[in-house]
Amino acid sequence: AYAAVDEYVKNKMVVGVGSGSTVMYVVERLAERVKQEKLEILCIPSSFQANQLILKGSFFSKKKIKWLFF
Repeated sequence: AYAAVDEYVKNKMVVGVGSGSTVMYVVERLAERVKQEKLEILCIPSSFQANQLILKGSFFSKKKIKWLFF
């Protein structure tokens, strides 16, 4: 999951966050990269559960990342 985030996520990108077995690692790595590299990304969780995981963990600064949930 970390390698995929490192390889594919770029600044100003829209990122879909799934709800599979590695979602926690994806969210963790996204948070690290946002903090370290000052990335600005728009994340779209694929499920209510993914959205709750992100919100519960408070992984992201609201200034650096936007979350869109329908």
